[in-house]
Amino acid sequence: MRKENSIIAACVILLSAMLLFSCTKNIKTDEADISGTQWIGTLTVGVVEMRLRFNFTPDKEGKLTGTMDSIDQGVEGIPFSDVLFDGKKLAVSVDSVQGTYRGALSETKDMFKGTWSQGGQEFALDLKRETEKLELVRPQEPKPPFPYTTEDIIFTSPFEEGNTIGATITIPEGKGPFPAVVLISGSGQQDRDCFIMGHRPFLVIADHLARNKIASIRYDDRAVGESIGQLESVTSENFADDALAALQKLKKHGKTDPKKLGMIGHSEGGMIAPIAFSKDPADISFMVLLAGPGTRGDVLLVKQSAMILEAIGQSEEVMAQALKMNRQIYDTVIKYKDDLTRKLKVATIFAGEEITSEEQIAEKIPPAMIAKIKIVTSPWFVYFLNYDPAPFLKKISVPVLALNGDKDLQVYWKDNLEGIEKTLKASGNKDVEIRMFPTLNHLFQHSETGVISEYGQIEETFAPEALTMISEWINSK
Repeated sequence: MRKENSIIAACVILLSAMLLFSCTKNIKTDEADISGTQWIGTLTVGVVEMRLRFNFTPDKEGKLTGTMDSIDQGVEGIPFSDVLFDGKKLAVSVDSVQGTYRGALSETKDMFKGTWSQGGQEFALDLKRETEKLELVRPQEPKPPFPYTTEDIIFTSPFEEGNTIGATITIPEGKGPFPAVVLISGSGQQDRDCFIMGHRPFLVIADHLARNKIASIRYDDRAVGESIGQLESVTSENFADDALAALQKLKKHGKTDPKKLGMIGHSEGGMIAPIAFSKDPADISFMVLLAGPGTRGDVLLVKQSAMILEAIGQSEEVMAQALKMNRQIYDTVIKYKDDLTRKLKVATIFAGEEITSEEQIAEKIPPAMIAKIKIVTSPWFVYFLNYDPAPFLKKISVPVLALNGDKDLQVYWKDNLEGIEKTLKASGNKDVEIRMFPTLNHLFQHSETGVISEYGQIEETFAPEALTMISEWINSK
């Protein structure tokens, strides 16, 4: 979900914690030229595999510099902080992800055998010289000519001063008016296409909907792209206001049907949509929840951690320790209502000794752990842990379609789909459709294991059968 799952948002490696490294100088050498080409290797952590690409170039003074790409995440241009190469041995620091690489050039000068270090751990990483650039294949990304029109807009939210939203409205060909939807992204600050691991699922969804006579609006999350808005103290309730602001903009478009407006929310977006309905149900005619939560936030996260740890091959002992600590932290965050007390109590868990002041946090806890403490005590995370979907779902009187995949390791399909269905039907909603798709992961891709590292390796962006079900269901309402 949002901040907690930033393991796939902006970081190149699926690891937390920190390892600081800095080279004191940068040496140019003529013994072996490693610039002007690319070096590609696969990082393996359990069953998680990620391809990394190192690009070296000389600066104006001839010193080596460069960037790193996380190929499977579609993240390019992560700058090297320092490069040290003496013709045989290479040392690179990438401060933005707190990672370092050390390797030795082979006698054939076409491979570095080395180690990637991050989070206090080391992983074998051999980099092979490649002459052809490895490109991601994304066959579902729409290509012109398009049987629809798009309008890029910027508007001010009526719900919060200073909150400006950048968005794209997609309108099918024809006279209209058309049914229309707001696309609401999940965890982490996403752009309007919901760019993740080299995929643009919202772009693909908007394209499919338009080809099936359904209009849509997709927007940049706060502090992303053309959207401006503060993040420091916001929760999912604030994000619900953003979705409602987008809905109002869509409603006023001349070619949309104001009686057929809906919301499609993915992951956290699947909780934001019900929150939005509870705030202002008047204009929402239907709702599609894609891997949306049907259980309490803390319960969901514990299950999520267990599934991910098991999938990447962690031992039962490691899993038990991690889950016990997670449960202890979550219970502490939920129990204490005062911000400072909550922070000190969580810091005590991380430190393994009593922490009684913020000064002690700075003195006794490493920076990586301080960053984690900040995350788990943030207003967003506190809200999410306490979030119970039942009171919000009970208020939904319009048709609901809830979908999940059985390879989803972030929102376990059985617990959450059952929770959504049970709550909606118990409250009297008779237009509820629930569907589990075999082999689909959290991003609704056909997947072997469901692990996060697969997201970028899979060419498919969004399963066609799920797209078809969404559009056919909306057009039937």
